[in-house]
Amino acid sequence: MKIFWYFLHNVISKIGNKITSIAILFILISSFSKNSLSISILLFSIDPIINILFSRLYSKIISRYKKFVILVFLDFISAIFIFLVFLFSKNILLMFIFYILLSIVVNLSSRYSKGLFFNLTKNTIKEEWYYKINSRINTILSIVAPSISSFIIAKIGNENAFIFDGVSFMIGGVIYLLILDKLKEITQSKVKESISEKSVNVRSKEEYKFMYMLSKCSNDFKFICTLFIAVSFITNFEEPLIFNYLSLERSFSKELIGISLSVFSVGMFLGSFIYDYIPKNTLGLFACVVLDGFFSFFLSINIYRWLIVFFYMLQGIMATIIMIYFSVSVQKEFETNDFFMQFDNQLNKVLSFFSLASYFCGFLLSNIISDSSIFLKILAILEILTAIFYLYRWKVINK
Repeated sequence: MKIFWYFLHNVISKIGNKITSIAILFILISSFSKNSLSISILLFSIDPIINILFSRLYSKIISRYKKFVILVFLDFISAIFIFLVFLFSKNILLMFIFYILLSIVVNLSSRYSKGLFFNLTKNTIKEEWYYKINSRINTILSIVAPSISSFIIAKIGNENAFIFDGVSFMIGGVIYLLILDKLKEITQSKVKESISEKSVNVRSKEEYKFMYMLSKCSNDFKFICTLFIAVSFITNFEEPLIFNYLSLERSFSKELIGISLSVFSVGMFLGSFIYDYIPKNTLGLFACVVLDGFFSFFLSINIYRWLIVFFYMLQGIMATIIMIYFSVSVQKEFETNDFFMQFDNQLNKVLSFFSLASYFCGFLLSNIISDSSIFLKILAILEILTAIFYLYRWKVINK
């Protein structure tokens, strides 16, 4: 029963958060139509900035306050911030400040929430089944949440949508109270240390640096990893770009924008199955990157609306295939869990840095190139050329 309440909280919070993020985008686009692209990119850069700036603070808070009861307070604090966003929705600067504060709290809450799920399911009979269900719920939410959110916003208005999210946070806090007895049982139990610090073979810090670890990998993996980082850098701010493009340049309704975002998630879902039928080699990865670039180019040209939605779905398919291919390559490259975890941690730091750099470059370029369709074409061509360049270098080295 406890895990049911957790899943319910997950559904309510994901839909509420999506409503707020889309509502704020609509407000900013309508308020700054001439600079909407720059503002949209700035809004999407908030999360990577928070992850970089507050990661150490989050770690200290989590290590100091280990009781999950803090989740109740974080949800109610989030509700207060979202109501302040609503109250100051006519003042863009104050609304933006309160949204940033909200994002800081929500990011901390999500980290505690992962720990909560781990503790609720660890060593239970249905542990694997719970993880599968959680994964399926998240997949379904990624598909339906954008459409549901856009429909609600279209019916009740951008500002009123914040009230909906505020209520969802309050309901979330109550749900956490319902599982509070389980949280106490978990957090008050003593955990025995299985390995003492003295028995750990401490390696030098140099061994855990990203570039050092990458230098020890195979040539194929080096190319796959650097290609993945390069493509992530190029495509990272496509979402705010496409949102702006569909809203202003193609005049999509709020409902149709929501459907488009949902269709992209459908593509990602389908990509997880299509992956089984594509060639499992480096050439297959290069082909997927090139196709992703072509699909991005096609959706930026003046074609029938539903064809744009279709190409956006195809992009979702390619995105998932590329991510799965890279994840599998990482898994195969490292023999021990120790190095795998260290590499994954370092890689996340590198990707966060490049994500922030990508948004920064996009923000600067958006002040020069205001036409979203042209911007999309440039990114598509860059992605294709990047894949071709890496393919050429890969063939040269492997001769």
